[in-house]
Amino acid sequence: VRKRVVRGIESRPAQVLFFVALLLALFLTDCIALASAPDAVDPAINVTLCVVLFLFSSEFIANCVCRDKYPASFFFWMDLLGTFSIIADVTWLSEGWLPDGAEIGTTLRVSRAAKIGARYGRITAVFKLMPVLKVFKYYNAVRDSDAFHRCFG
Repeated sequence: VRKRVVRGIESRPAQVLFFVALLLALFLTDCIALASAPDAVDPAINVTLCVVLFLFSSEFIANCVCRDKYPASFFFWMDLLGTFSIIADVTWLSEGWLPDGAEIGTTLRVSRAAKIGARYGRITAVFKLMPVLKVFKYYNAVRDSDAFHRCFG
């Protein structure tokens, strides 16, 4: 079951979903502030960020339960800070305990940016392996050919 959950988290549709959620978490409030949107859009923003918070929390819990080396790893702390930072952007959740204009939101937003960098750093590593995999594929094709067996036989 744990392997299936990890495969689900690492699947392409899930990664696209998490990437879109991450973009929303990183830029939604800033884009709305830049556009000087009316206060009437705040409930929609809060609902969107609560959905993003739920997605990231679910991913975080699934990783904690299903990956042996995940708890206390670098990615654990980045995911924890990134997920927690969304609370600072949801006005329903941050009212009362977070002062207006607090710089913690900016600091925690940076951790979300680091999370996206870490995630796509892992994807980049996979792409770097592609030429190596092609060499192995070519080697296996040559090794299985008749000419190889006649020469080295």
